[in-house]
Amino acid sequence: MIFENYKLVIFDADGTLRVCTIEGQEYPIEHNQWIAMPNVINEVSKYDWNEKHFGVATNQPGISLNICSEQMCVALIEEMVKKAFGQLPPSEALQFCPHHVDGGCECRKPQPGMLNRIMEFYQTEASDTIFVGDSDRDEGAARNACCDFVWVHNIN
Repeated sequence: MIFENYKLVIFDADGTLRVCTIEGQEYPIEHNQWIAMPNVINEVSKYDWNEKHFGVATNQPGISLNICSEQMCVALIEEMVKKAFGQLPPSEALQFCPHHVDGGCECRKPQPGMLNRIMEFYQTEASDTIFVGDSDRDEGAARNACCDFVWVHNIN
């Protein structure tokens, strides 16, 4: 079990917990435009998430590009988390960056802002945290937050 030695597991959304089913579209902008990643769902089902903390840190550029509203983005993230975990964590554990890809904010991965906020909320050290992702931005965010990283394709 890959996460057993960690107190906090943070997941990326797109390409990690879910994949968009619309050809050529990187992320869903409406309900029923995504499916859960089966290998990740299988892995997370092995844990009691009342005993271990989890969170989501995801770039959502569709908001700044006016492709997806912030309200829809939040609804889709919550829908994904309920599918994967059967429950929602506190809202502070669901972090998304709505800023433009060229915005230079502290939260857009590979910046560590979202990961740091989740660790601070749970009062968990970086050494007790792992981030699961599918991109170099995700790996960079983990490195910048000083926590461990695992590529989603290495799960199961």
